[in-house]
Amino acid sequence: MIYWTRSKKSLKMIHFKQKKFVSETVGSDILIIDHQQGLLITLNQTSSFVWNLLKTPKTKLEIIEKFSHKYGKDKSEDAKTALRKLLASGVIVKFESD
Repeated sequence: MIYWTRSKKSLKMIHFKQKKFVSETVGSDILIIDHQQGLLITLNQTSSFVWNLLKTPKTKLEIIEKFSHKYGKDKSEDAKTALRKLLASGVIVKFESD
């Protein structure tokens, strides 16, 4: 008989969420103010959509599904790009959860 086991690590999921910043919607864009760094970050329409999704934590798959539903399946790569840019700019964080 074969028994399958999973390590606790493999059961965790990666989620993304917003960091706490002051933000303001201007048309279809969002301006994010980082007072600590003295930065003003402008998000375009696609990055703004992802930012708004992350008011509550989401997995990468959830983000891509919601993005593709709104903009079309052929635009899923745009969601991945927006997610990478938001992470690189430091306005969202990635974390593990059960």
